[in-house]
Amino acid sequence: DEYDLFDSDDLWSEHAYLLYGEPMLQGQLPAVFVWVGQYFDECDYDDDLAVDRFVQRAVADFQTTFGGNVPIGSVTVVKELEEEEDFWEYFVLG
Repeated sequence: DEYDLFDSDDLWSEHAYLLYGEPMLQGQLPAVFVWVGQYFDECDYDDDLAVDRFVQRAVADFQTTFGGNVPIGSVTVVKELEEEEDFWEYFVLG
C-alpha cells in the first residue's frame, strides 16, 4: 500500500516498509530504505542475514511491480529502534 500524510506512528512493529527516496543531490540515483519492524514475522528480526535476504526480495518485488525500470541507488536496511538520521531525513520528505 502507498501512504500519504504519514508520520513515525505509521511504522508498525509487525510490518516492513519500503521507502523509495528521491535523490537529494542532482545526479544521484534514488535511495531505497527497507524498514523492518521488530515483530515482523516474514524474517527473524534478530538474524541480520535473514533480514538482508528479506530486503533483497522486497527490493526485487518492488522492481518487478514497476516493470523493472525503476532506478535504484543504495539500498539501506533499517531495523526498528536502530534508525539512523539518513532514514529520518528521507522519511520526512515522503
